[in-house]
Amino acid sequence: IGVVTVPVEDFEGVNEHWYPIEIKAVQPEVLGEIRLIIQVKEAAILQDKDYDDIFKLLINNEMALTKKLASVSNQKEKPIAESLVKAFEMRRLAVSYIRTITTSEIVDTTTASVIFRGNTVAAKSVDMYMRMVGLPYLQTVLK
Repeated sequence: IGVVTVPVEDFEGVNEHWYPIEIKAVQPEVLGEIRLIIQVKEAAILQDKDYDDIFKLLINNEMALTKKLASVSNQKEKPIAESLVKAFEMRRLAVSYIRTITTSEIVDTTTASVIFRGNTVAAKSVDMYMRMVGLPYLQTVLK
């Protein structure tokens, strides 16, 4: 339908701009505009072997540290879930992590009607994993 060109050189932090939607033709024509809010994050990522020691702590004692981290994650559920899912998936242990963290949430929940309805690390982890694994599959199927 149209093309939006976003220059990435100027981005720092969170940026909100209106960008023209153009039709690629001999004479470019502007169809309208779209407002984009873009957040740029910079992160240092070390080699996989540099995370071995902390990963051993996360999986020792039936993931006791991981469960504790999830239970005290006050208002930081999404970034914690994202980091843990990615870390466990890099070692092909994401399913085991999700099974452990969801089982822990089920055991700790006193009312069955609220399981996975809150902003918990377990719920965010399941959501993150579904997006990470399911989205590429869905895009392939829909092409």
